Amino acid sequence: MSTAARAKAAVSRLAAAVAVVVIRVATSGRWLLGQRSTEGGGADDRFAVVSHAVPPMWSGQAMVLERLLGMLPAEQAVVIASSRAAPADLARNTTVTLPSEPCEARWSQPGWWATLTVLYRCVLRGWRIALILRRERCGGVVACTGDLIDLPASMLACRALRLPLVAYYFDDYVAQWSWAPAAFARSQQFEPMILQTARHVLVPNERLAARVAQRSGTRPMIIRNPAWTDEVPELPQAAGDPRAPCRIVYTGAVYHVNYAAFRCLIASFAELADVQPELHLYTAQDPGQLAEEGIHGPGVEVFAHVDPGKAWARQREASIVFMGFAFDDGVAAIVQTSAPGKLGDYLASGVPILALAPPGSFLIDYLSEHACGEVVERLDPHAVALAIRRLAGDAGRRETLVTNALASARREFAASVAVKELLNALGLESRVEPRHEAIEQGAEIE
Repeated sequence: MSTAARAKAAVSRLAAAVAVVVIRVATSGRWLLGQRSTEGGGADDRFAVVSHAVPPMWSGQAMVLERLLGMLPAEQAVVIASSRAAPADLARNTTVTLPSEPCEARWSQPGWWATLTVLYRCVLRGWRIALILRRERCGGVVACTGDLIDLPASMLACRALRLPLVAYYFDDYVAQWSWAPAAFARSQQFEPMILQTARHVLVPNERLAARVAQRSGTRPMIIRNPAWTDEVPELPQAAGDPRAPCRIVYTGAVYHVNYAAFRCLIASFAELADVQPELHLYTAQDPGQLAEEGIHGPGVEVFAHVDPGKAWARQREASIVFMGFAFDDGVAAIVQTSAPGKLGDYLASGVPILALAPPGSFLIDYLSEHACGEVVERLDPHAVALAIRRLAGDAGRRETLVTNALASARREFAASVAVKELLNALGLESRVEPRHEAIEQGAEIE
């Protein structure tokens, strides 16, 4: 490390130490004035989750949190939402939405003034989080990626109150800002202090764990993004009528990291007239916007976003379930370590998976290593068409892939296992309440 870099790191540590003292004093002042809570449980097992995406929002991060927290008594977790789009009135857990902060638009802008506003917001948000933690009597914090300020603010709050912090990396906290140079540089400054403070770092896959370990020397814990239900079928779905259209289903967000993959999939349909391919998209994105991105055409139908139970039912009715990522350099760092929230659901569906993603990405590596999905590693409509034809016409391969997928879902993607690991990371008592959704009921949800 250069002298300039060491000096910059030292200044950052000093600024964080001062911020911790400020938050501790300010929080203690409010505490001494009698602003306490008599509600909820004690700090022996209650904890907070800080996230920009929270249940019941439809994003992958929010749905993973919903599955984890749904295994616990509702009063055990307090959700602190940094996005004011979060519908707190519909949430199962106590949900506190943080108020607006000054100069919010400057987080990704360059310059010393923008940097000062980001630092001010970290301290302000840290103080507000600390007040909530004391009021709700929380004994620990799980702070999630997705917002530049949530992790450093949670770090300051935990240091001020001397509470354990668990950093939950749904995505790479540094790489996810690579498209915004100023935010990228700030995340690089924040991360070492966050990871030095954190009791544990949670990640959804080995590739992200290796990247974080390489940067920081920490040993992250791997917690898979859990499936919607622990009730995984024992056997693959029965093959449908070979004369029926080959229905390819995707449930979830369609945006810049997968536009090209969908265009490639649709282009492959030109070679598959004999299997009558159809693409059914269940997404919150506007069909008109998708059409502008080239995601339209014969056999392509766009349906409204559906909740996890309905999504799982649609997946189980499919011939193939699809996942895809872009291949361009602008999102390469994110794609390499991305663990789709829907992967557990797809594995548990009893339907074969088709994945189109760059070589070396976690998705391709996992499906290939466990032989639980058909993978295509280049943006080539002909290669995609061959993969679809294999899944549609080779019953033996289809059965092998699905049988392996079901085994992976049972072994690694159960929410009951994931939430116990989460509580273990916090050092809190486990009071997991197993859910018992029946397969038949899940398939009939309307």
